[in-house]
Amino acid sequence: MNATQSFESTQNMAKTLCSHREFQRQKKQRRNSNLKLGLELSIKIIINGLLSFVAFTALIKLLPYHISQQQKLAEIRLEVEETEARVKKLRQSFTENFDPRQTKKVMQKNSYRVDPHQRPIFFIGENN
Repeated sequence: MNATQSFESTQNMAKTLCSHREFQRQKKQRRNSNLKLGLELSIKIIINGLLSFVAFTALIKLLPYHISQQQKLAEIRLEVEETEARVKKLRQSFTENFDPRQTKKVMQKNSYRVDPHQRPIFFIGENN
């Protein structure tokens, strides 16, 4: 009976030893897995940080160019407004000068001739 008990106890010890070794192996695999994940996350954070730094640096370098372009755009808009006002004035003058109903007025304005049906008016002062 002692032999069966010792055989069973050795089997239990062997099972315990095998399960302990398996437990150690699993623990080591988990530790390796955790180290790999930590290393991967660290590399991702470093790369994202570098990309953020590069993007920020590029934005800082582009800022003066953007400001100068905005100034040029403002100048161009001002010139466009002035040109539009001049074009409006020229269009009005054009329609006035080439309107067939206003031919007499245009001729009088551009020359010293007076319409024969009009009489000149002379103002006489009261100081005489």
